[in-house]
Amino acid sequence: MNRFLAVLIVAVAFPVLSFAQDGFQDVIYLKKGGFVKGVIVEQVPHKSVKLLMSDGALAYFKIEDIEKFSKERYVEPKAEKKPRSSYIGFTAGFSEPIGSYASRSDAAATLGMHVNLVNVGILLTPNWGLAASYFCSVNDYKTYTNPIYTSGVITGYKWNVWAYKGALIGPMYTQPLLEKLHLDLRIMGGYADLGLRRKLPNASAFFDQTSDDVTVAAMEAGATLRYDFSRLFSAMVIAEYFGCNAHLSVEGYSYKQPLNTLNLGVGLAFRIPSINVNWLADLVR
Repeated sequence: MNRFLAVLIVAVAFPVLSFAQDGFQDVIYLKKGGFVKGVIVEQVPHKSVKLLMSDGALAYFKIEDIEKFSKERYVEPKAEKKPRSSYIGFTAGFSEPIGSYASRSDAAATLGMHVNLVNVGILLTPNWGLAASYFCSVNDYKTYTNPIYTSGVITGYKWNVWAYKGALIGPMYTQPLLEKLHLDLRIMGGYADLGLRRKLPNASAFFDQTSDDVTVAAMEAGATLRYDFSRLFSAMVIAEYFGCNAHLSVEGYSYKQPLNTLNLGVGLAFRIPSINVNWLADLVR
């Protein structure tokens, strides 16, 4: 057993030690064309040669098949850098209500803000991968009923902010447009927590809760343009459609309200190496 281990250790370490000692490797040129590089570990005069290659494989050659021998300096192969095609980033921009969400007779929502606190794209093949985001949005609710009076002066209105946040995940397709410019298309599903808020008088940054928060299913379909301005960072421009249906309870009243918006924004992403999943690539092909 000990003898076997000794032979194994020598066999594994021999090519590394040989290359390290003199910095040269053997080259065998074949009569049929081509050549093979490594370290000659066994040679039977006028009969055969056994070559140990840098990957640990053994190759056997008959003398009559060999044209000549030579030596050359061994150069350690550089590790190939993985392409940084995936990313994790942050985007912020505007949220424009559409449909009944923007109708004055329904939600009466107006232009607001949409922020992707975490925006992730992970490529599993050269073109296909997964997208995910954690977001928050607010839209003003421009209703002019139920005013708030302070000393006889209207200082605000009830139910005048829609606030929602959530997480989404789904497939992503990436298409390079130029060497450093990429187009990402994605469709994602997940959840959104939402509710109505009321601005306190003279305090635009703080809100009272005026409805029970609800958690509903949500979806998003969108596109991202990414420009790799450095090896580690990309600039992003996003365009998204967001939609969900809420069933809210407001001061004892229940009603359903679809929330649909178009979101436009810009942001910054940190580029990370892609995940190489060979079996998934074969499946997609």
